[in-house]
Amino acid sequence: MRNLFPHLFYFFIRKGVILKVETKQITNKTITKIYQDSDFSEVREKYQDPGTKYAFEVMNGKTQAGYMMQLACLRHLRDLRHQGKPDFPYHYDLAEAGKVLKFAKICPNVDTGEPTALMGWQEFLLSQSFGWRNETGGKRFSQVIVSVGRSQGKTYIQAISMCFSFLFESLGLSNQDYLVSSINFKQTMKLMGYIKNMLKQIITKEPFKSLAEELDLSIQSEQVIMRTNNNVLRAISSESGNYDGFHFT
Repeated sequence: MRNLFPHLFYFFIRKGVILKVETKQITNKTITKIYQDSDFSEVREKYQDPGTKYAFEVMNGKTQAGYMMQLACLRHLRDLRHQGKPDFPYHYDLAEAGKVLKFAKICPNVDTGEPTALMGWQEFLLSQSFGWRNETGGKRFSQVIVSVGRSQGKTYIQAISMCFSFLFESLGLSNQDYLVSSINFKQTMKLMGYIKNMLKQIITKEPFKSLAEELDLSIQSEQVIMRTNNNVLRAISSESGNYDGFHFT
């Protein structure tokens, strides 16, 4: 059942406001009708990346997805058409989306030691999170909310996102704090342990081995630190509330 996800909910928030798709009184049939009444031929021809292909598969009924995922896919396709308009300061950067997906292909599943091929929804998630950019080049979406069943790859995709951000988005920056957090200490350290194990395996291979040496990367019990630039990945549980003094990236 790993390819179905009938109860997958996925949407993005920026400053507490759900973007671009109003969900009031929109049914699954309405979503389908909006899609069918629109011409996405130019989008289909121009964008052949995995994230956009997944959106088309969902909207064409080839891949089963839940209500919120359908809205996210529809918004993605509609927003691709809105690019360049004065009232829409966002753009979909294929290069940025491609970078994280390429990186994901070498990220080991810590249970097997080998990379696990991403499912369509995971490729879509990463493409949306890292591909959509604002007018200054920063990420469009500041928060991503994902809700799926147990053992469906949430931890794996979270670890990929964090490792990519920590290793690459921190380049050229210093004194940056990155946060790994969950509801309690046990869950926080479980996620942190997964990320640390993934990092340990990644930096055994080039070019990441040389990068880790250049940054003087140190993987410790409750944090990972780049001694060269003082960028730190910290594990702090939500229940502890010890966030004061940090400015998390």
